[in-house]
Amino acid sequence: MNWKATIPPTIILLGFLSVIYIIWIEEFQYYQTISDSSVLPVNEKLNLDFLEANNSPAYLHFFSEDCRNSRINIHHIDRIIEKNKGNVDFYIINVSNLSSEVLRKKYDVPAFVKIIHDPSAQVAAQLNVVSSPYALVISQDQTLFFGGNYNNKNGLCGANEINRSSPAIALDFLLKNNNPPLFPNHQLSFSGCSINQS
Repeated sequence: MNWKATIPPTIILLGFLSVIYIIWIEEFQYYQTISDSSVLPVNEKLNLDFLEANNSPAYLHFFSEDCRNSRINIHHIDRIIEKNKGNVDFYIINVSNLSSEVLRKKYDVPAFVKIIHDPSAQVAAQLNVVSSPYALVISQDQTLFFGGNYNNKNGLCGANEINRSSPAIALDFLLKNNNPPLFPNHQLSFSGCSINQS
């Protein structure tokens, strides 16, 4: 067998496998559902010290600097924030080591959005949230109304779809005093990047 004849197919195969690996690292790994048996305490009263007692609903967005989808998504949630500012208290639960000041400046987070620095993921553990990006919608009386991700059937919602994501729709329903609608599992399950809880 002529070993020189096998070099081009081997190079092509290695190139193809390298491209598949890069696509996996950059994209597809974030579309996987995180297998976890955590149950969100929906319809349960929460006791979160950091929530302001001003009779407004709260929107908790879980963010991790280490997660590519989180870094992309934080630029899109400003549309949800802009649409509902004044009616909802917005919180970013920062489960990475990035300081609150750097996060606010780097991602242009408005001053009225509170950032909760949670590098040890204690808040995430208390609420049984195991992935980012993820959102919780909490009613005025601190009852957990909804928990879901920002995925559509094809992956992470983009800027033009974010107001049609399950957290945005659930927030609209809460503000209209309706029960949350039924969502497909791919919009409720934990997906994106795992949060390392300690």
